[in-house]
Amino acid sequence: MTERSTWLLGAATATAVITVSTAAFVWNNRVDHRDDDGSPVAWSVTAAEVYGREFAVFLDPVAADFGYAGTTFIDAGDTLVTEVGLRNHATDELEGAMMVGIDADNGSIRWRSPAGELGGCAPLAVSDTVFCSAGNYSEEPGFVTIDVDSGDVERTPTDLSVIAIGASEDAVFVVEGNPEDGDLRLHAESPDDPSAEWTKNIDLSASYEDFYGGQSMSIANGVGVLEIGGEAAGFDLDTGELTWRQGLPACSEVIRPSVGGLVTRVGLDCSTYRVENTELIGTGGSVLATADSEAVHRLELDAPADADVSVLLGDGGFDRLTGERRWTSADLISDPIDPTSGMTSPNSTFGTAVAIVGDVALLRDPVDGKESALDLSTGQRLWERQIELVGQLAAGGGTTLLTAGGQDVRATDLRTGRPVWTVPIESFDPGGDSFDSSHTLRRAGDRVIYLSENAIAAFD
Repeated sequence: MTERSTWLLGAATATAVITVSTAAFVWNNRVDHRDDDGSPVAWSVTAAEVYGREFAVFLDPVAADFGYAGTTFIDAGDTLVTEVGLRNHATDELEGAMMVGIDADNGSIRWRSPAGELGGCAPLAVSDTVFCSAGNYSEEPGFVTIDVDSGDVERTPTDLSVIAIGASEDAVFVVEGNPEDGDLRLHAESPDDPSAEWTKNIDLSASYEDFYGGQSMSIANGVGVLEIGGEAAGFDLDTGELTWRQGLPACSEVIRPSVGGLVTRVGLDCSTYRVENTELIGTGGSVLATADSEAVHRLELDAPADADVSVLLGDGGFDRLTGERRWTSADLISDPIDPTSGMTSPNSTFGTAVAIVGDVALLRDPVDGKESALDLSTGQRLWERQIELVGQLAAGGGTTLLTAGGQDVRATDLRTGRPVWTVPIESFDPGGDSFDSSHTLRRAGDRVIYLSENAIAAFD
């Protein structure tokens, strides 16, 4: 085992354990909506109730090094882990931050633990443990682990300069080193299988500023992607080997991995940044399909039911395993932009798909102000109307889409276009009378979780 990757095993034996609560700790002010007639809100609790003080806000543990008052939680199965702290209204600084574990089923507070300075955490718990870095600017740099069941915090000092930390369901991944010298390494280790650990050198470079506030590593659907210094590379989660690499001068951008381990790579003209084509890349790095179209589908939500659901490129639906084109639909490409409309884009048209839920895609064309739904098995349009509520999207059960925007959270059956329910945000988030980009609406297990600075709530 390499010296650089012993941090994870060291965390299991570290002696600095800090906690201020037990799993039985519950706030009585938590609001349980289960007895309300027809209310889809299972429970809600405010940051002030969680912290026990006025002016408390939820923070962003994934980007903790930047001190954001944000709305990110770490999915740990039956526990939601996030950060909470106090806002000093005189200085606008955030103080006294703690990690908190919230029962995903009923909203009770399982534990609160002061975690000190954090440089960022993996967005997914592994083996009932949340993995974080202490931050490169911390007085005690190192790795921090938080036990999901108890909230116990353990620290392991290290001299590694951590750039990014991430996780799959069974392994932890860390990028560390000096990006400006191109001296970077990618580590992985499985808490349940120490023999699975590996370390790989990464021949990528960037300035430190490129990493501020951004995620340079994304892991989803069995695929890892690094985006560093204008370049992107896919890596195998089992070995760390790079499966493909693309960047300047062949300008491109990468879209987050989808079901089946697929990655969409968008080719751009380096002088005009006009989209030239889109490629569908398989897990081994091979190109399964290419769409020579300037229409790119930048999905806000990608939640297909399974690998049998078509993936979208240009004006067509493609098989995720073979890359074979199944069908085409003109609805997937926007109407041409009117030069006098004031809309600025290097492309005259673009992809209209904004969400996939189950086997249905939601399309929006702002040029003509319409939205519609497409059956991904046949490519047939299911319905069309003027664009209604615009906001953040999350997948419910089946083909139900939740949208948080304006002053409401709304559930819609995408197959019919009909509303299922609408709930005013102020009914479960005091002071949060409208939804903005800092809020989170995301599925976790069998529920959809809403999180703002002020409150967290669960929808059945």
